[in-house]
Amino acid sequence: MAMGLLAWMKGVEILGCQRRTLCLLGLSGALGVIALTVALILLPLFEALVLFYLFPAFSALLSPWLAKDRVTPRDWLFIGTACFGTGLVLWSGQLGSGIRWGHFMGLFASLCLGLTFTLIRRVSADNSPLTPFYYICAAGIAVSIGPVLLQPTMLAIPADGLPALAAVAVLATAAHLAGNKALVYLPSPRVGVILMSEVIFGAIIGLLIFEEFLGVRTLLGGILIIGSGIGLNFNRRPS
Repeated sequence: MAMGLLAWMKGVEILGCQRRTLCLLGLSGALGVIALTVALILLPLFEALVLFYLFPAFSALLSPWLAKDRVTPRDWLFIGTACFGTGLVLWSGQLGSGIRWGHFMGLFASLCLGLTFTLIRRVSADNSPLTPFYYICAAGIAVSIGPVLLQPTMLAIPADGLPALAAVAVLATAAHLAGNKALVYLPSPRVGVILMSEVIFGAIIGLLIFEEFLGVRTLLGGILIIGSGIGLNFNRRPS
């Protein structure tokens, strides 16, 4: 509602053009956030964030069909390297024994974000930057209202959990606004690479707060995935 009011005050057509694509974009973005939340609950921070940052590879795979971008042989090399890194993160030494539900949620979140970014690129020429985010927020409300209504009470949240919930909301909003502000001063590929530092901070916080130690295989897989994401970001060319 606040975003709709802001758009009305600025004279922006918030519903935009290509509304079917925008609805798909919103649903994909909302499902990606939910899947990432589940992955963060079930997995160590580093593993969840590394799998999530496979999204540049998914975006590169989807772009030729959805945004008419060209995938170069060098792009395919980075995609293959990212997939190999994913295998290192998932494989615990005995095939399949270390793969958990959280890993699938992390991969699904990455796929959703890759699809969302590609669709945003597809509709960006005909719509305000506010429009895709409006659809993502609207879809998030739509997919969340069912579970809320099924609860015995509308807000069944323990009082001691409210400060943590408020902190999540404030920090997530601040991070999103900071990322948007960074795009004013820096090219989007450079901002994307800087955002990948989230994985490093996640590993540090996971170690200090949750005592989540990283194995050599997981660390190497993370380096390959992040390195591939950096290569794909800096290697994108106009179609």
